Amino acid sequence: MQENKLLDELDNIIVSNSDKAVNPELELTSLGKVFNRIKTDKYLQKLIDNFRAESDEEKRKLLKKTTIPYFVLATFENNYRDSDNLISTQFMSIDFDHLDGKAEELDQKLKADKNVFAFFRSPSNNRKVIYKLDRAISNGDEYSRIYDKIQDKLDSRYGFVSDTNTSDAAREIFYSYDPDLYVNPSPEPLDTSWIPPLERKEVKLNLKKIGEEETRYVPSVVEFLKSKIDNYKDWRNCGFALANLGEEGRKYFIEISDNPNYTDTLDEISSKFDNFLKKRKGKITLATLFEIAKGYGYVYPEIVNEPRKIIDRIDFASELRERFKQDDQRDPSKPLGFQLTKFKQLSEYTDGIQPGFYHLAAESNIGKTAVFTNLALDLLDTNPDVSVMYFSLDDSRRYTAYRFLSILSQLHINKIQKPKIDPVNYHKIADARDKFLNLVDKNRLIVKDLGDLTHIDQLQSTITDYPNISKLVVFIDGLYNLEVNANSNQGIRIENIERAQKVKEIVDTFRIPLLSTGELRKKMKNEGKKTKPTLHDLMETGKYAYNANVVWLLSQINSQPLTNMDTLVLDFAKNKLSDYKGEQYLIFDRPTGTIREAINYVPITKSLNDYDEEIELGGENE
Repeated sequence: MQENKLLDELDNIIVSNSDKAVNPELELTSLGKVFNRIKTDKYLQKLIDNFRAESDEEKRKLLKKTTIPYFVLATFENNYRDSDNLISTQFMSIDFDHLDGKAEELDQKLKADKNVFAFFRSPSNNRKVIYKLDRAISNGDEYSRIYDKIQDKLDSRYGFVSDTNTSDAAREIFYSYDPDLYVNPSPEPLDTSWIPPLERKEVKLNLKKIGEEETRYVPSVVEFLKSKIDNYKDWRNCGFALANLGEEGRKYFIEISDNPNYTDTLDEISSKFDNFLKKRKGKITLATLFEIAKGYGYVYPEIVNEPRKIIDRIDFASELRERFKQDDQRDPSKPLGFQLTKFKQLSEYTDGIQPGFYHLAAESNIGKTAVFTNLALDLLDTNPDVSVMYFSLDDSRRYTAYRFLSILSQLHINKIQKPKIDPVNYHKIADARDKFLNLVDKNRLIVKDLGDLTHIDQLQSTITDYPNISKLVVFIDGLYNLEVNANSNQGIRIENIERAQKVKEIVDTFRIPLLSTGELRKKMKNEGKKTKPTLHDLMETGKYAYNANVVWLLSQINSQPLTNMDTLVLDFAKNKLSDYKGEQYLIFDRPTGTIREAINYVPITKSLNDYDEEIELGGENE
């Protein structure tokens, strides 16, 4: 009778699971079904036996991530595994990974503990222990706080040290095979009433308190450390130190994790940084990063602001005569600027990519970099005599290279970095590498990052040194990262004015297309997610928007979590290169970073408005 009651209870506990760790999309199931699979599933047994038989640590990691399914003791919005999407959980699991031959001793202590809900052998023959809490939790930060407090007590209860990296509510638990999985017939929930409630404090980052000299040298410190760090503690403390920069520190942590000692995926690294942001410790500051670097032998480099190079310009009358000759010989069927094949509609709206200053603005993680990398490849494919100088100032040039390779191969960026995951498609990766390296070798695609330049004057010098400027297109992804000569005490507004003026000067001097990205301001609480951005939303309003020839505002109007396909709208908020002012729609395939034009796409709301207008007002069809 008691056993039937227990089975009913397990079948009524709803959790989530997925086919493999690289897939964050979940399906709902019951904890009863999960336990039954662990105890009886023969296919799962083969997977786990195969994993346990592998002695090579790297191959074991690969097998675990790519072949073994997982479950999560929680439910999430849109069934997408992310602690920010947490709907509810009333369970926590703790890993005991270093048992040193004392597994049986721990087993006896766990069975004697009235708070243990269940435990089983993990794929690595360690122990996964599950506990039930006395209440459901619906906030990821609160869950992590409760987890950390309880974990300390449980470690002292058993005399074993548990894994400290499992406090995320979205942490996956890998299925295993264990016919002896233990379920407590009458478990007592863990008491959480003694844990103080989570205080809601808005964290405001004051960059003025972080020394200018410190931030100036961060790129070189990160470049130095990524090949030096050889232990988890230093890596973790670097993460906490970089968290003092807020979101700005994420790109540096990803770069510093590009280390042969770590094989975490980009998603795992980014999730780890989310944890650092939430839990950053006051005693670890940005200065800690430099102390760690000095311990490995770091020496401050000398950063010199290069003098401006004077560009000789021919007299205006001679310039016009030369221009008029070109106009007379121009093919009227071709655009004024460089042609585009993939982005034909965009090309039509600007009459080609003409010399001028183009500014693309969006909120973070909408797809600015994807638009730029796809545009750059389109320019190179369509115009064999054109070269692209791509300044990747938000990501390292190596990671940006993988973005290009993902588009060229039409494969997920993580597969590009771990090609053995998908041997069938290796030829696609090889072809993409060959094409990309050919562009780089022929100096048609020049990719630079903050390791190559940090000051906007260095930008001008780099462009000046290029031998065929008339066939050059410049992309600057993250222009705001370049230092300027303005005094930092004058504020970001003055710095942005100088950046915008400097870019305009470069464009007018060299007569080249220069495209840059910028951030839109965060939406206010009273604004909906789909509120259309305007020029006033530009963080640089009155600066970049004033100096630019074209201002594009990029926003998301539709997202499909199951397919990872987003529909974006590109609004031509300002266009001085043609008479077009309106918007166009783009389809963003996030797994491959591919952007394509949605020529015939019409938003549902627009269709309904047109329909209403036609019926009620007799309006014409567009």
